[in-house]
Amino acid sequence: MARRSHDPLTWLFLLWVVACTAAFEVLLPWHLLWGWLIRRRPLDQVLREHIWLYGRFLIHGVARPLLKVRVAGRERIPQGRPVVYVLNHRSAADAYFSACYAGPQTVFLVRSWPFRIPVYGWFMRHSGYIDTESFSFAQLAEGPGRQAVERGCSLIVFPEGHRSPDGRMQRFHSGAFEFAARHGLPVVPVCLKGTESFLPVENPSVHPAEVEILVLDPALPDASLGHEGVLAMRRQVQLRMRQALGEAPSPGESHDAARA
Repeated sequence: MARRSHDPLTWLFLLWVVACTAAFEVLLPWHLLWGWLIRRRPLDQVLREHIWLYGRFLIHGVARPLLKVRVAGRERIPQGRPVVYVLNHRSAADAYFSACYAGPQTVFLVRSWPFRIPVYGWFMRHSGYIDTESFSFAQLAEGPGRQAVERGCSLIVFPEGHRSPDGRMQRFHSGAFEFAARHGLPVVPVCLKGTESFLPVENPSVHPAEVEILVLDPALPDASLGHEGVLAMRRQVQLRMRQALGEAPSPGESHDAARA
């Protein structure tokens, strides 16, 4: 179990984040007035844009004294169409870094518990974020997932399903890859390095850190290959991400790569 931090730097940083967040959210009524009422854009679209702006404000402004962020490979992201981003998961802060590489019209697939957080959950629900524990895969793929894609949204998925306890990637689940194959979407692997130093899993206290975000070449699914093709794409994407992160592949992954 992670022990609660009493580090003075962490408490000062949290107070700073709360104060800056309160100041930023003063803009929300004006953003809603402009986007929803005047420009007549859907509420969920306006809220996603607001969240994206907040993420950039948080990473590039509020956390700037502690964080140095470098992004490489952003030009590899296909333009003009939705994609499925798959990321390794090392820290509770990982989601906020999406504003550094993804556009504002992006939907997270997450577990149920964040939707129960006051205020935070309201933003998630009304922004169209998807609770993966409330649907079967088929329901998600043909329901809220399909609807998000039809609205032009990309999806962000942590295929490990939870944060890594030791920083090393855990086994990937296949859902993101099956969804991409079903809807003909590119899978864009994104590697996060250093987020575990900024906000570690085992001790939730903040530390100065250098974060590197590396966008890899997209994988293009071939639905004609069926389930085996999906599994092969999942294995190849995870192997490429391990290589980019400097992790040795597991014996099973090495065998799969040799067989492919």
